[in-house]
Amino acid sequence: GTDIYWARQQVSERLANAMADFPAGVSGGLAPMTTPLGEMLMFTVEGELSLAEKRSLLDWTIRPALRTVAGVADVNSLGGEARSFEIVPDPAALAARGLTLTTLQAALEANNRNDGAGRLSEGEETLLVRAEGAIQTLDDVRAIVLKAGVGSIVRVGDVAEVRIGALTRYGAVTRNGEAEAVEGLVL
Repeated sequence: GTDIYWARQQVSERLANAMADFPAGVSGGLAPMTTPLGEMLMFTVEGELSLAEKRSLLDWTIRPALRTVAGVADVNSLGGEARSFEIVPDPAALAARGLTLTTLQAALEANNRNDGAGRLSEGEETLLVRAEGAIQTLDDVRAIVLKAGVGSIVRVGDVAEVRIGALTRYGAVTRNGEAEAVEGLVL
């Protein structure tokens, strides 16, 4: 019935103190809360959806819900197509406007960054304030300003193709050795 996070914190503190007394060259630490041997449930996402839609459903709906269940350390997503925004620069358009790939990269990073914005305190309550990255759609990416001058503004959409793509895949998951599937592993 002991809270695992509290117990791990206690052990970690005591281990850190004891490390100073260990012989030279001895190291150690806490093992992860779970290992691949801790898989409790494997499931596939079924239905009349594309592989990209199944993966999105698993990553953004099912996985967060399962992670709130007591005893669940994590849920791994496998298979399908993990959706991503792709920006394909046009080198000629960049050069014509006096811009570089580095400028493009810096603008994209700066306009979708998560930042801490301080705290609000009232009595015994404290709220943490943060600013989350604002990119939600392809049009948001296209509208990011790269360069503003007198009478002209250069946006990402002016120098690059912005489209929906998928992260590079390094394998696939099948169900019963048949069609490709999207799988969740509950640890």
